[in-house]
Amino acid sequence: MKHLLHPAVIKLSLLVVFAGVSLFQTGCVVGRRTVDLPLPEVAVSGAAPTAQVGLVSVEDQRVFVDKPESPSTPSIDGKVATLTPEQQARMIGRQRNGYGMAVGDVALPEGITVQQKVEDLAARAFAEVGYELVDGSGPQTTLEIDVKKFWGWFTPGFVAVKFEAEIEVDLVLTSAGRTQTIPVRGYGINKAQIASDANWQLAYRRAFEDLTKNMVEALESANAF
Repeated sequence: MKHLLHPAVIKLSLLVVFAGVSLFQTGCVVGRRTVDLPLPEVAVSGAAPTAQVGLVSVEDQRVFVDKPESPSTPSIDGKVATLTPEQQARMIGRQRNGYGMAVGDVALPEGITVQQKVEDLAARAFAEVGYELVDGSGPQTTLEIDVKKFWGWFTPGFVAVKFEAEIEVDLVLTSAGRTQTIPVRGYGINKAQIASDANWQLAYRRAFEDLTKNMVEALESANAF
């Protein structure tokens, strides 16, 4: 004898499913979401820097792909071929709906770029090892920064959305005719329920903190100066 589910039970089950799906669609923007990324607060030591490092350039070398297989690969809502360098400099992530399908992209506010954020983070790390980062090639030691990755994405789940942010840079230091490249990575993760600005910011804040810590350790262990 077959046991059929009561219509009320079926209705309740469907409501639970739809509620779970809509939960992750809430706050999801079809189009472009603009999110600022404040840098974490740091304690100021007050100690004077021992020397200066000249920042020559910060280059955005990220590779964007149309409809990538992995959400961790940079992409935009549209064709990558239409992306100008100025637009790319602001792109920091891609949104997805409750089914994991890519929708709108995520960008920094007008006038703020990925290069500026990386420069600010590098300045903090160099200050921690006793060096002041200044513009130009005047100091004996110079720095070029290649931004390989600066990207955020999220993966929908039934109970929570997993926000992730990853930053990868190459620090190219030249001093006394000697050049060395120091790769550094930062990663942050945040588990939440809606695609709010605050949840994007928290994932990036953790990535910023991790990148700064790893940059300080890399500079100290590399005996770069």
